[in-house]
Amino acid sequence: MLSLDSVLCPCCRSPVEFPTQPDGTAARVTVCEWCGNALLISTSDPSSHARSEIDNDFSDGSFGAITFIVHAHGTKVCPQCARVYPKQMDCCPGLIDFALKWYTGPADKLGPNSKTRIVEFIAKHESAASLAIATLALKWKIDEVADVPIGSLKEFASKVGPWASDLLADC
Repeated sequence: MLSLDSVLCPCCRSPVEFPTQPDGTAARVTVCEWCGNALLISTSDPSSHARSEIDNDFSDGSFGAITFIVHAHGTKVCPQCARVYPKQMDCCPGLIDFALKWYTGPADKLGPNSKTRIVEFIAKHESAASLAIATLALKWKIDEVADVPIGSLKEFASKVGPWASDLLADC
């Protein structure tokens, strides 16, 4: 049975209650009586993203443990890293960050098809990738440093498409 004692609203940090269903379990949806936000419960494996999510030549992945995440209605929870993000995004921004770092990281961590699959993956998830690349570009403009070297990021962007290169035009 799911126990949701001492749950705090992620929006206003007030205590919330999830009503009990007829079978005795807690409902997975409620409304915070303090701020009025609709809240959901999702599950996540408390591991991080893995290469197998992008390249099927790898078999690394989750631990199989489950964590419950309370989040606002209109958001999603990544089942791998538990990051909460807007439901309009088609992919977890954490997975996009992982893909960019993996692409530009050590060659011994890549499979024979990994770079091609990473480019295809990023191109397929343009809405989430645009945000990640724009964030890295902003970090370069502000601090002249980011998790991905600017030269590698520009090389990568040129392979993904003009939309990605445009985001880095003034870096």
